Amino acid sequence: MNIIIKVVLFIIVVGLMVLATGGHPLQFVDLATVVGIWLMAGSLLLLHYKKGMKKPALMKKLKQYLILAGYLMFLIGAILALKAGVEDREGCVRNIAVSLLSVFWAYIFAYIVDAMYIEE
Repeated sequence: MNIIIKVVLFIIVVGLMVLATGGHPLQFVDLATVVGIWLMAGSLLLLHYKKGMKKPALMKKLKQYLILAGYLMFLIGAILALKAGVEDREGCVRNIAVSLLSVFWAYIFAYIVDAMYIEE
């Protein structure tokens, strides 16, 4: 089965699970989180790039750095949310929930990279 079809099916299943629990699927989309994860993982990959690296090794490193970037983005978001939460407790909880999305998206991107490139 084509990898694009697998990814689309995965996204549909996640969306249906969210709908089944009473949520809205778009509440899991945060553009700043997605861009931040890719920028952080890409910059880490550039720091550790060696001339002549093969594509599977490069993609394996990218998978590791995507997960690391997700956790780092979570820590940054949680620290900023707790700092702002002194005055606004409801906003603090909301911001920590948004920062948790970075770990969610990091694992999704990492395993999509894994499925697309490492098994070649």
